[in-house]
Amino acid sequence: MTVALLAQVHVARDIVRAWLEHYRALGIGEFHLVLHGSPEQARLMDDLGGEYPIRIRGSYGGLFSESDKLKRLRALLPEFRGRWVLVVDDDEFVELPGRSLPDTLRRLERFGATAMAAPMLQRMRADGSLESPDVVLDPFREFPLCSPDLYRLMGTHAATDKYPLMLCGDSTTITPGSHTPGNGPRSAHSALRGVTHHFKWRHEILRRLRTFIESKPAYPYWHESETYLGYLQDHNFRLPLSGAFPYSRPALLARGLLDPGTFRSALRRAARRGGTFAGRVARAARRRVLPT
Repeated sequence: MTVALLAQVHVARDIVRAWLEHYRALGIGEFHLVLHGSPEQARLMDDLGGEYPIRIRGSYGGLFSESDKLKRLRALLPEFRGRWVLVVDDDEFVELPGRSLPDTLRRLERFGATAMAAPMLQRMRADGSLESPDVVLDPFREFPLCSPDLYRLMGTHAATDKYPLMLCGDSTTITPGSHTPGNGPRSAHSALRGVTHHFKWRHEILRRLRTFIESKPAYPYWHESETYLGYLQDHNFRLPLSGAFPYSRPALLARGLLDPGTFRSALRRAARRGGTFAGRVARAARRRVLPT
């Protein structure tokens, strides 16, 4: 049975095809989309529907509303009971902890988990600028830097927890921002973690921040948008580079941002804690010798 993707999309023209390609390559078999935006954007998705397994499940205009988004997406859940679903935004690209989607699902089931954590990792250009092409063919190459602490560096305490993948049951819900598991706090396992690459910081970000600010109070995170806009205005519209590193899967694994739930990743966790017998075992394992 295929995994279905549920999303409300604003039809970001620059990355929408890359977004669809990313998830099709991951093994997503169905895209169930609620459109928010203009009729022109809806026509674009209709055109793409000839290339991708897209089903438009609703559309509306006006200012963005988090409560409207949740209501529309939650209404879709009953038809997916007993199936795994992926719930993401149109600028979020999930990287799985397993070698593939079926492998990741097997690992989740082995841990007895019905949800998967995939915290957000902010992606940005090498110089911290907001410039980007009109069409982004490869967001991972166009935005090569990863910043785990970008929100904090810009002055907010915005949540970065994400739980995009879940097994849909009778009581499953979609939580605001997917910042908590839709199957309850114990439904995910700490030893299995993906990454949600957040390609938010593109050329259109200033317009979107202003739109979110105008949407208050319907958009509950408007105050964060005000803080980001203020930071950019004060820093020549450049993002802070402190703590950022070039993307690679080994880099994510080494930093513990991605965890496949293996014995080796458990050793890496112990080594990062350091100073313990488990840490010495981990360091010795990397040298392929046993501790004395």
